Amino acid sequence: MLHYANAHDRRIAEAIRGMLADVGIEVEIQGMENVAAQQAFNVDKKIHLNFSRWTGRPDPQVTVNNLFSSGSFFNVGGYSTPEIERLLAEAAAEYDNEKRAVIYAEISRLAILEEAIGIPILAEPSTTALRKNVVGYEPNMLGKSIYKNVWKDR
Repeated sequence: MLHYANAHDRRIAEAIRGMLADVGIEVEIQGMENVAAQQAFNVDKKIHLNFSRWTGRPDPQVTVNNLFSSGSFFNVGGYSTPEIERLLAEAAAEYDNEKRAVIYAEISRLAILEEAIGIPILAEPSTTALRKNVVGYEPNMLGKSIYKNVWKDR
């Protein structure tokens, strides 16, 4: 199993390895920087498990396509079902957000619970601390800080 090469992710990878060992699955873990890990896992397909992150996207269609479409780079096995592919197309064509939400719930149910295309195992909370004189910071759906509108008030 690959993981990002830092102490925090190493500890999580070790915990996952321990849990898998409890059910009889032996896992070797290796820290690797992101680009090399993507190459080994997504492109070369030399590694069976990659502990990595998926941050949110402003439009959920991007997430469901990237994770569950058979032709997606991030769906490494290329596995999907005709029903999931149909729902992906249906969601992409729908403009009513309430109707889209129902379709996305069904895609998630099928892709995660029924077919196990991807298995989310951890949701870490995100914490940001700022001094009172730091102005303009706004969290975003990408889970990555953007500082272009941040400034220090005197």
